[in-house]
Parts: sequence; C-alpha cells; structure tokens
Amino acid sequence: MSTYDTVRVSLLQSRVGAAVTELRSLRCSDLAASEALSAVKLAIHTLECWWLPALDELAPRRGDG
Repeated sequence: MSTYDTVRVSLLQSRVGAAVTELRSLRCSDLAASEALSAVKLAIHTLECWWLPALDELAPRRGDG
C-alpha cells in the first residue's frame, strides 16, 4: 500500500478546485475561440470527474488518524 503526504494531497485538492472555478469563469463570444472553449470544458470535466474523485480517495477521512 502506498502512502501519500496528506498535506500535499489537501493542497492539490484545493488548487484543483480553484482551477475549476477559474476555468468556469472564462468567457468569450468570439466564434474563433469556440475550439479553445471546448478544450476548457474538457479540462473542467477531466478535473471534476477524474482528478477530484481520485484525490478524494487519497485524502484522509475526517476523524481518521
């Protein structure tokens, strides 16, 4: 079983959450930016559906330890 630095995991969770918030705030009405905005949406999806749940699995549970 691997062990992870819980402080670093918590910090990464916080920073990923902040990144999602920042990415969600991006707006552009220029049609030329549609491909870039699609990439941003994919990044948000990846962070929310893959990274955050994986980090939740690594994070210490409240009351543990």
